[in-house]
Amino acid sequence: MNVVACDRNPRDAAIALADRHLAPMSRGALHALIAIGEVLGTPVPGVFPSNPGHLTSRIVVAAVADPNYRTYIVEWALQLASEYTYRVDAGIGHQILIENCEFLADEAPPSDETWAKVEFPVVMDSEYRVDDPIASYRNALTAGYAFWAADGRPPRWTRRNKPSWLHYLVPLGREAA
Repeated sequence: MNVVACDRNPRDAAIALADRHLAPMSRGALHALIAIGEVLGTPVPGVFPSNPGHLTSRIVVAAVADPNYRTYIVEWALQLASEYTYRVDAGIGHQILIENCEFLADEAPPSDETWAKVEFPVVMDSEYRVDDPIASYRNALTAGYAFWAADGRPPRWTRRNKPSWLHYLVPLGREAA
């Protein structure tokens, strides 16, 4: 369960993810939203309780403490569902994710000012961390996507362009081709 904040704008962060990240990230976002709702005392109706480990994860703890981050997660999850529907499965989409996001969403629509206030927890391996959390997430994604490409499974962005900030690095222990 992770929120990949590779952009301050949750829509752009969802668009930046490769196709094969969309489904697992959507599931992770749903687990995070369910856990956040439980901790806040507003459990999502009709879903099973969270794994107890989710309730104390750094993502959930940060989201409970920071309403701007919580709003970011809800909007990011909605954008993931929208992106999945647009790129992968134009017929079905992630309806349960959308319903849970709408249940947990605040009444006030988010804005760029909201995103500017978000304090993102940095939860990737230390080798990718820099002073800026957005750059840290981009470093981790770049390394992951480079590893996939080196293994002959390059990431794809169906109906989207690769993010402009993405530059492939040589994964550790491998030589450039």
